[in-house]
Formats: sequence, C-alpha cells, structure tokens
Amino acid sequence: MDAQELADIYERYGYMVLRVCREVLRDEQEAKDALQETFLKFWRFSERAEEVTEISGLLRRTALSCAIDALRARQRRGRHREAWQELRTLLEEERRLEQGRTYSQKEVITLLFQSLRVDDETLRMAYLYYLDEMTLEEVALETGFSRRAVGMKLERFREHAQKYCTNHGISF
Repeated sequence: MDAQELADIYERYGYMVLRVCREVLRDEQEAKDALQETFLKFWRFSERAEEVTEISGLLRRTALSCAIDALRARQRRGRHREAWQELRTLLEEERRLEQGRTYSQKEVITLLFQSLRVDDETLRMAYLYYLDEMTLEEVALETGFSRRAVGMKLERFREHAQKYCTNHGISF
C-alpha cells in the first residue's frame, strides 16, 4: 500500500476510528494518539485487507485494540505514581534515619538497594522505572529484558523493600 492509498483510507475512515477511540478513552488527546497508532498498525498489516468491508472491520478492531492498550497504559501510569509516592515516602524516612548527612534522592535509593543487596540489573531497572519514570516496556527495551522479566524483578524488589522497611520500623 502506498502513501496515497493510506491517505484515502484515512480520509474515508478516520472519523470512524476517532469515534471508537473517543468512546473507549473519553479523552480527546489520548483518542487522537490511539487514532495515529491505529493507522500505523493498519499500514503495517494492510496486505491482509483486500475489500472495503474488511478495511472497515479491521480498522474498527484495530482502533478498539489501540484504545484498550491506551487504557491499560493509563492504569499503569496511575500505579506508577502510587508506587513512586510509596518509594518517595520510604526515602524520606531513610533520610531521617541518616541525620548526620543529607543525601540526594539517588544516593538514598542506592543505599536502600545496597541494603537489599539487589543485583546491578535490578538496580538499573529500578532507577529507570522510579527515577526516570519510564514504563515497563521502555525499561525492557533499554535493558534487553522482556517486559515480564522487568515486572517480576521490580515486583521482587518492591516486596524486599517493604520487608526491609517493616524490619527497620520504617512506615509508609
């Protein structure tokens, strides 16, 4: 499929795709982002659609899929903010325990990670996830691990951090 064909299909079906994305996401900017993602995916797999009826159905299914992915990403961002707040509280407690010196946030996290004795890869993943606020997918791409492996390592770290805090009387 060439660029002109894609532009014609966008002209014909773009509003339908945007409507589907708006209905699912209820947010204009996210709906527009999902619209773009839908047509990008459609262009990649356009060889499968041969008839106009197939194009319409394929676009509708792809739009729904992209919108649901955006909803999941929104939920992950929400969980990320909660996890970051918990870690921030934990770091503030750690700073209070170390009254003789003020530490940067990175130094406190490093001290916490050393106390937990995590491996270097988990430390790097935690920095990327908590400090750089990357998504699990972005951390996976950056580290070369699968998204699932990153999630498991970070979850294990979080469990150890909670146990460490409990054992040392740090509440969060």
